[in-house]
Amino acid sequence: MTKLPDKKYTIEDIERIFIRRPSDGGDPGALQYSREPTATRLSGEDQCTSSLPAPGIDDDAPMIDMSNESGVQMVSEAVASQRDHEPHQEIEGEDLMELDSIPPAAETSSSTTAFVVDTNFIISHLDILESLRSSSSQFNHQIIIPRTVIHELDGLKNSNHSSSQVTSKGAISALARKANDWIYSNLANVAQDVMGQRLNQRLDYESRKDDSILDCCLFFKERLHRFVILMSNDKNLCMKALTEGVLTVSFRRGMSADSIAQKAYEEKAFSFSPNEHAACHKEAASHPSKQVGAAVQSSSFEKIALTIRREIESLVLSAIDFVMRAEYGDDLDLTDYNEQKLTDLKSGCHYIFKFWLSVFAEYFSTGDTRKQDWKNVPSNLVSTPSTVSDLEKFVQYWVFALHCLYKKRDDQQKNALQILSRRWSNGVRSGVL
Repeated sequence: MTKLPDKKYTIEDIERIFIRRPSDGGDPGALQYSREPTATRLSGEDQCTSSLPAPGIDDDAPMIDMSNESGVQMVSEAVASQRDHEPHQEIEGEDLMELDSIPPAAETSSSTTAFVVDTNFIISHLDILESLRSSSSQFNHQIIIPRTVIHELDGLKNSNHSSSQVTSKGAISALARKANDWIYSNLANVAQDVMGQRLNQRLDYESRKDDSILDCCLFFKERLHRFVILMSNDKNLCMKALTEGVLTVSFRRGMSADSIAQKAYEEKAFSFSPNEHAACHKEAASHPSKQVGAAVQSSSFEKIALTIRREIESLVLSAIDFVMRAEYGDDLDLTDYNEQKLTDLKSGCHYIFKFWLSVFAEYFSTGDTRKQDWKNVPSNLVSTPSTVSDLEKFVQYWVFALHCLYKKRDDQQKNALQILSRRWSNGVRSGVL
């Protein structure tokens, strides 16, 4: 296994590690890639791999996806590095007035799911996006490309290389060009399944970098009442999105476009739309009865309980996987830990129990939790709560566990977790998320 450097990755790092150079005796196995989601656990069993394009023939290279977590991480950090150094262009007040006056064009139905794509995801998982595009009519979804992403791809595809690296030009720049070509061909064909964010489709014209991508999500969610899912490998951005009630999809091995589309379709169908709320209120007014009111209340609680359980479950599983990788590093392959079996809270408890002494005891040292407590966790703590009392206990239990699992995270991630924790607690008390 290739040993990765203990620093932020650059485009040069990616080229050195992931571009095949016969003279260097490069390991062809290091060129294999895959994918998977964390935040909402939209995962599947399918997995496809392909290799990076050979230098000089990237025009004919197939679309690329990554099955190697370190490769995806390196792409994400290269994108983040460019984003951090991108100069901020101020928008003049007169321009804002002009933009605000632009009438919105005819929009897709609010029943259509909007997949908002981050730069790192489109570079690493273009084949997934193409598969999602081809299944858009079947699952009623649309791919949204934020303006920030188009701008960042334009910068990445023209990345400069030193003369010694000319032959390895097929790394990030080739991936960015491929993504750019894919966007262009879809927009040029006026395809309804892929849409670029328009100038006036913003809530905050001053937002920048990853906040501008979150702003794009919130515009489609709040202004156009779309069911929005952010596709990003940026964990901090995903945490911000979850805080705002936007579901996310991130890298996870074994992910497939079909599993993402199917899960998103089910999530959207479960959501209680404004029209359905109106229909319930109309029925209650026409036929006043305690049964109708109870049904609405019950449906509302079930939705909140399921939403909280899913959000907590996705973060717990992601946190467990993060801790395992942080503690074991490259030696993780020597253990019998299997990320693809980490699918729900019950399996999460199993791995905490199994690796308690070697890993998790240190993280839970501040509480009274013991190893045996994770062997047979009560069913009401690993499934969707059915009563308000159970939901309260569920939130308290897992919020404590998450804070323990986040023990070694940075302050920004801990603060984001704090915000989510308050949101869940408020949801239990108020019945509104």
